Amino acid sequence: MIRSAFAAGSKHPERLADELLDDLDCALFAGHKADTLARHQRPRFDVAVNDRAPQRTGPWSAAPLVLKAGIARTYIYQFTDYGSDGFGAFGLLKADGSPKPAYTELSALLTELDDTAQSRPTDELTLAVTGDFQDVETVLFEKSDRSYRLAIWLEKPAYDPKTGAALEVPGQVVALAMPSNYHARRLLTFSDTGAMITKQLAGTAASLEISVQDNVTLIDIARIGS
Repeated sequence: MIRSAFAAGSKHPERLADELLDDLDCALFAGHKADTLARHQRPRFDVAVNDRAPQRTGPWSAAPLVLKAGIARTYIYQFTDYGSDGFGAFGLLKADGSPKPAYTELSALLTELDDTAQSRPTDELTLAVTGDFQDVETVLFEKSDRSYRLAIWLEKPAYDPKTGAALEVPGQVVALAMPSNYHARRLLTFSDTGAMITKQLAGTAASLEISVQDNVTLIDIARIGS
């Protein structure tokens, strides 16, 4: 059993991914040749993380889909650019050390999802998503305080790696239904700079209507009264 593999954009990523991908439980992928993974119905790793590619096509999108695919860990290559062309510009930071939007967003996501180790069995929370949910992806994270973070986004191409052009992805409206003793406390979205935008939600309604975008949205869900 292959436990890990590294596929960089600089040396036959298609061949390496084709041979190894089905046996991975630890993946490290660079930003190039995203379509290789799609052929295996695995998470899509997008183009180089440069200023032309917004953070919605960056490495944050790998982690939730990798978890859904049963892969426990994702390693992002690489941290800092070492050049300005396609093979040297897929870092989270520019060569001068300044952050890209992908770094800002990924840092905020990790901070929001950070938690202590679970010392008890996880609870079961059943959620329902209705409406225009085609291409909508979700991952639910339970926190040690028994609150939840639902990651929800549109899994559609947002960047053309051949032309370097951003693709327009219209939002889709869905309704989220929760058990009657739960409610949504906060809606967390991200600007084009990667900064987290927090919207406090009033009331205790067990349903929420949102417009799902191709960049991730986090929904903070908790028991009423907590």
